[in-house]
Amino acid sequence: MFDKIDEGRVLEGHHKALRLVSPPGLPPFLHAIHHPRAIFPEELWGQEPAAETLRKNLEGLLHGLPPLPALIHGHRGTGKTSLVLSLWNEWNRTPERPPLRLVQADVTGIPYIAPLVDLLSLRSEPYLLLLDDLAFSPRDSEFRQFKAFLDGGAMAPPDNLGLVVTTNIRNLLPESRSARGDSLHAEEEADDTHAIRDRFGIVLSFDEPDVATYLSIVLRKARLSGLLPPDPSEEELLSQMADWQAKSRETADVPADPPVRLLIAALAYSRGRGSRSGRTARQFVDLALRGLLRDIPDKISHNSSS
Repeated sequence: MFDKIDEGRVLEGHHKALRLVSPPGLPPFLHAIHHPRAIFPEELWGQEPAAETLRKNLEGLLHGLPPLPALIHGHRGTGKTSLVLSLWNEWNRTPERPPLRLVQADVTGIPYIAPLVDLLSLRSEPYLLLLDDLAFSPRDSEFRQFKAFLDGGAMAPPDNLGLVVTTNIRNLLPESRSARGDSLHAEEEADDTHAIRDRFGIVLSFDEPDVATYLSIVLRKARLSGLLPPDPSEEELLSQMADWQAKSRETADVPADPPVRLLIAALAYSRGRGSRSGRTARQFVDLALRGLLRDIPDKISHNSSS
């Protein structure tokens, strides 16, 4: 099924991150990711409990215990994929551990997941299989194939592989309008929903941050990037921001303090994007660093370029 020349070249190579590519009408193949994202758990905030659960699950690879399949669902941009990549990077910066290889795939690769896992089970090194941003219709052939793969059938879970699935849809299956008006179809879809969700040993949910958490993420990313100095404290700035929000109902005055003005701009940006996610915070800081946002104080722009 897989291109044997490509398979041997990539799997025997030194690349730690691979992508399963399945072009229409051609055999699937593994493509080396030459520049994987360098992100670590300490760069993410508000995800510590989920990170610890996934971390302990992956550590089963060190003890001959196949990690439980994990499902992470939640709002777009809340750091589902980033968390998985951060734990993979964290593992590989620990020199006493065997290198953990990452294989990433999307829904187009579902028909080839079972043979891929069987192939990887023959390898000696550990693998993390990330199925990213999945979503199905109950009548999709990929949905049935994926459900059968999770069941396992005659294939035992490999000792050297952990599976993590990310999705923006709670149960991987959107609710259809037709099913809402048809009790029989609604019951069938509910059965499908539970059937696939129940196959995951770990299910984690990521909600959109509230305003205070979003602003805290903006502050931390801005300081990591050099956009803001370390002082004043995060607590003090958030308190000033809360005071401004309370007063802004009565006056349109904008504070002169550049860090608070940055937070005001970040809040306006999130409203324009319709999201307070970590991704929105990162995009805001990236734009501010490049001078591509209006209403960013000059002192902040000069600080980031110095």
